[in-house]
Amino acid sequence: MKHSVIEPGIFPIFRLFTGLRLAFAVLRYLAPRDQGTLIDILGPGLLLLVLLIPLIQARYERIVLPIALVISGIEPFVTQALLFDQRPVDIPTDTYLVLHLWGSMVILLLPLVIIAWQYRFREVLAFTVGITLANLAMIEYVTGHEWLETMLVSGSLVFRFVLFTVAGILVVRLMQGQRAQRHALTEANLKLTNHAVMLEQLATTRERNRLARELHDTLAHTLSAMAVQLEAVDALWTAKPEQAHERLQRSIETTRSGLTETRRVLQDLRASPLEDLGLALSIRNLAQSTAARAGLTLDLHVEERLGSLRPDIEHATYRIAQEALANAANHANAHHLTIQLKRSNLHLTLTVSDDGQGFDPQQVATARRLGVKGMQERADMVGGTLTVESQPGQGTIVMFSVKVAE
Repeated sequence: MKHSVIEPGIFPIFRLFTGLRLAFAVLRYLAPRDQGTLIDILGPGLLLLVLLIPLIQARYERIVLPIALVISGIEPFVTQALLFDQRPVDIPTDTYLVLHLWGSMVILLLPLVIIAWQYRFREVLAFTVGITLANLAMIEYVTGHEWLETMLVSGSLVFRFVLFTVAGILVVRLMQGQRAQRHALTEANLKLTNHAVMLEQLATTRERNRLARELHDTLAHTLSAMAVQLEAVDALWTAKPEQAHERLQRSIETTRSGLTETRRVLQDLRASPLEDLGLALSIRNLAQSTAARAGLTLDLHVEERLGSLRPDIEHATYRIAQEALANAANHANAHHLTIQLKRSNLHLTLTVSDDGQGFDPQQVATARRLGVKGMQERADMVGGTLTVESQPGQGTIVMFSVKVAE
């Protein structure tokens, strides 16, 4: 299959090699008592002009590359044919032909590699056969058929053909492996991108569900309680004004409590406190506010210096702590809460435990209601481990551990 996109790096390398050839030819021409000619300059000069076209119009690079390869393959033989009469008289013809044949290998090797780099083996074989036929035509034109029958010349042609073919096969195989790896990498990146989008959507859904639960447990309950109490106030307003006044005071207290809880929930909609406070202080504030809100005694052990942590690890740790603390405050009916956050060796460990009513972790419905699945997903996203230990009547222990350094 021919590749429509030019492989990166082909044109810069082709231009560099051709520019060096042109510079060397110019130096030979300008150097005193050297054998350089204008014909030696003409070939690489023309080739370099062709290779500069994509710098002006990039859309022509697919057309320019085959033209440049054909020029680079034919140019050495045309130059040799034009300069054959200027060869040193003290060198035998067959020796001169063989020297040129092997000398041109350096020039022909780069276009061979570029063809194998960009195209398939079929194009490599066509190039190898083409330069061999061009070499035969040049020898036939300048010396006659009898020199092709010498073992030195014909053997050199055959050996070069085999050498170029083997080199082309090796480069083609290497490029096929590279393209296969590049294709696999592209597919893997696409899968990772899709996975990241899916995880972002799941995270957004989980946050919405958490906020919905929080609003249901605060705002909805507050409004329900207010409705009941206000109905009682309305019923007692005329007959029992003192009781109506007492009910009204309770409604005011319920409203204030609900307003405080609603503000706390709305605070979660703002930017994460991690950005301003860091992980240690954020979890400390979260634990203290949760304990105060739920009337729990708090045993807090948070290391102030946790070292440098990746943002995704900080975010996952904070959200797991937030979910575990919300469960302890809203569902556990606990009296005592213990929080521990520490870094030992290469691991960061978070432990949240309470002395509440506990639950059976094997009950999937209960685990889902308490957000265990969401916490597990967050742990998996950063390569951490989450364990939940609980039994009815024996409290709950949530432990999260993640490797933070190599």
